[in-house]
Amino acid sequence: MADPRGADEIEYDRVFRGAAPAEFKLDWNGRTPERLEPSDVAKLDGEIRGALSAMQFPQKIGGAMMQDALDDARTFVNLDENGQSLWDAQQRANLARIVGPDRIEEAVSNARVMLSMMKPELRKELIDAGLFRSSRVILELHMQAERWLARADMADKRAAKAGTS
Repeated sequence: MADPRGADEIEYDRVFRGAAPAEFKLDWNGRTPERLEPSDVAKLDGEIRGALSAMQFPQKIGGAMMQDALDDARTFVNLDENGQSLWDAQQRANLARIVGPDRIEEAVSNARVMLSMMKPELRKELIDAGLFRSSRVILELHMQAERWLARADMADKRAAKAGTS
């Protein structure tokens, strides 16, 4: 049977193909969340790879996003309460500059949708460890949701075109 996808869909799928869990490479050197026992790193690594795959992240984008999330979490947890408050305010300001003040809630909502694909216990553990608070990580999650929507739009247009033929 012939591939029903158009050239744009084929190219999109080639560039943004979601990776399998084993394809993600995470560098834990100096990035282990503070409250995590070293013996739990292998388990956490597997769970995070599975979550990135469930969110259909491309290998390099998903791996880089998690490295950023881990790095930013280490910075965040080492701040005092005032520093954390300032960090959160700065991240919101950064996000406003990137997506525009009128799209902040959309970006945050899209990030939450992506995170909802994680196992609830894993999501809670990572959020409690300070992950997913930085503007760059929220933006990457938002952009992955937008990639999903763009791909769905391509499929919808193809289906509509096929229905009118």
